[in-house]
Amino acid sequence: MTFFIGSASGRAAATLPIFIPLGDILGITRQTVVLAFILGGGITNMLWPNMIYVISFADIPYDRWFKHILKLAIYLTVVACIAVAIAYFIGYGPF
Repeated sequence: MTFFIGSASGRAAATLPIFIPLGDILGITRQTVVLAFILGGGITNMLWPNMIYVISFADIPYDRWFKHILKLAIYLTVVACIAVAIAYFIGYGPF
């Protein structure tokens, strides 16, 4: 979705009406669903920046940027998965 919708609020408006009821059906709290959305959005923004023209203005080719940021994105994905799993098991949030 990051490729098609650059705005985080636009992505939220397009996807959370689907993800929130799906989380309710699966027994996942709404805060955990939103946490997963926020963490996933942040990580994918590093791989496909919203304003990709900024790296072009800095004269950085996208392939160099991708190779540079990929290792960090993998580490952050592992940490995000652990954080979402912990949030699920403790029943994060009042809803």
